[in-house]
Amino acid sequence: MEKVGGSVTTRYFERIGLRLLLHPEKFNPNNIPKFAQPTSAKDRGYYSKWENRGYLAKRPDAPTLL
Repeated sequence: MEKVGGSVTTRYFERIGLRLLLHPEKFNPNNIPKFAQPTSAKDRGYYSKWENRGYLAKRPDAPTLL
């Protein structure tokens, strides 16, 4: 997907957040829950790495070539 100009971002979802995306009609529009942050150190590490396209990662300005 990225080769043709698209982008990929991995995102952490807990059960209620995923349910909100799959069945938004079951939620009151005035009381939509916020998405949770990863709670374990392992998950925070994964979503903080640009190599994993994590949503917590900062995009590098210029990739370095080895």
